[in-house]
Amino acid sequence: MTAPADSVESSDFSNQQQMPNNYNMFGAPTSPPENIRFPNNKPRHLKFESVVVFINTTLNYTDKKMVNKTLTGLITGPSLFSYIETLSLSEHDDIADCNNFAILLADEKYNRYYDPERWLAQYIGVLKALGWSIYQDAIFTRTQHILTGSVADFLVESANGMSDSRQGNAMIDTLDSLKTNSPALLSFDRESGSGDSFQVVPARYDARGLLNIAVFKLELNAYMKRTNFLFWTWEKRSARIVQRKAYLRLNKTILDGQRELINRRLEKKRMERFDLSQNRPMDN
Repeated sequence: MTAPADSVESSDFSNQQQMPNNYNMFGAPTSPPENIRFPNNKPRHLKFESVVVFINTTLNYTDKKMVNKTLTGLITGPSLFSYIETLSLSEHDDIADCNNFAILLADEKYNRYYDPERWLAQYIGVLKALGWSIYQDAIFTRTQHILTGSVADFLVESANGMSDSRQGNAMIDTLDSLKTNSPALLSFDRESGSGDSFQVVPARYDARGLLNIAVFKLELNAYMKRTNFLFWTWEKRSARIVQRKAYLRLNKTILDGQRELINRRLEKKRMERFDLSQNRPMDN
């Protein structure tokens, strides 16, 4: 396998006066007569912006009182991210941008469906140039697994086998959030070719507060294609998963130096993003 390159190409509401019949609720004339005046002999204008601010403030207040939205992951392109703990919004964006950028450049070099090994090497090489270092500077070898249930079951089982014991529950939370998000599911089906080529990426902070990810490059080989393939229960021995994986850690100093390049490229093509979250009642 050719080693990937480390460079990237590339009111006042008191004392209100009744509005004339030919004005709408926002003070805008519907068919204004000439020289119309209000009792104080001055034109009256009720600003539309004030109404909008008032309404939005009320809705946000209600939302915050009722629920606390906790990000459990992200769907973007053919990638599913699962968060062990809530990421900062900036690093939530960083993960999406780096993934988007790396996929675009890898797709230019190799076909992810027909040449997955070299595609993954190129994808990881781009991430390295953006500040993601690989543990032991190696990509783990290809393995195959016979499915006896759904792909979602396989992902949870795999997560339970990782060194961080929290990853299994985090994956369950992510999949629960995804299962009720129809637009995200449809996008993931489309972008992954119904499972032909997709990625699952658990993310967490390590003991030093550095962002770590595990990239699992997966291919579903089955006797037929299914929509909602993640949650379809496959008959025994009717489908198998091919998996490649690598573990990476982010150096934000290097990434900061590449942001202009990333943003310039993503202005031309940015993948759809679907935040996955749980609504949890706030404590009284």
